[in-house]
Amino acid sequence: MKHQVHFTRRIGIYALAILLLFSMLFLVSCAEAGDYDNMGAESPSLGEGDKVENLLSGSTGTPGTSETRKIIKTVTEEIETEGYDDFIASLKTAVTDANGYISSSRYTGNHESSTERKAVFQIRIPAEALDSFTGSIGALGAVVSYTETQDDISLAYVDVQSRIEVLEAERVALLDILANASYTSEMLEIRAQLENVMQELASLEAQMRVYNDRIAYSTVNLTVREVEEAVAPVEETFLSKLGAAFRESLSGALGFLETLALVFLGGSPYLILLGLIGFVIFLSIYLPKRHRRKKKAEADAEKEKRQPS
Repeated sequence: MKHQVHFTRRIGIYALAILLLFSMLFLVSCAEAGDYDNMGAESPSLGEGDKVENLLSGSTGTPGTSETRKIIKTVTEEIETEGYDDFIASLKTAVTDANGYISSSRYTGNHESSTERKAVFQIRIPAEALDSFTGSIGALGAVVSYTETQDDISLAYVDVQSRIEVLEAERVALLDILANASYTSEMLEIRAQLENVMQELASLEAQMRVYNDRIAYSTVNLTVREVEEAVAPVEETFLSKLGAAFRESLSGALGFLETLALVFLGGSPYLILLGLIGFVIFLSIYLPKRHRRKKKAEADAEKEKRQPS
């Protein structure tokens, strides 16, 4: 009997040791997964935007102002209208009033065959007049979608500008050397170098003109659709905001449950093994106690039988 009790206790101790070992392995694996997810989340150093500001301001420590940045703005907009012809006429007037121009246009559909018409325009508008222009054409119909992007090319702009200055200085120096050259071979060599410099300089100057044009004139990619009934923009009410907040909270709760499910399912082999070990420990402790209680109850019953009545 004592040997059996010692044996079951020894099983319990071994099972407990194995349980602790696998618990440590499980925690280590979770920690490693967390470290992997956090890779790359280091503290940012000086970003490209800071470098651009320093270059534009001509200093190494104080950033430049926002006015010195070179921004290319692009708007992509879709509008529905019931009065297609009137909209097109008003659009062209708005472009002229903003001192812009239509760089391309494409028309599809046929009003006579009851086919809904559509027009696609690429419009160039002075950057300072972009907001007022989009506001004026937005009032002519129902705005279905609107996207505005701002591309900061300050770093590329400064780079091209610096290369132009260097090449211009090299061009002046070569012209001075050419003027003082005495030998034909020397003159030919200098002319070849000067031609290369002039070609590269012309390419960079053309690129700079493109930059300046895209900065000065924003691009509006406009799609106009003819519909029987234009859908007016819906104003946000308290109930709509409340519904949006509820949907956002529900989405967050579902995301948490999904993450929790992934953690449990990802660690299911460990959890199953831990459950088995826990069950073994339970049996190693519970069965001996139950066996001892049963023996004690049998012994007490035997004593009662032996006692004289």
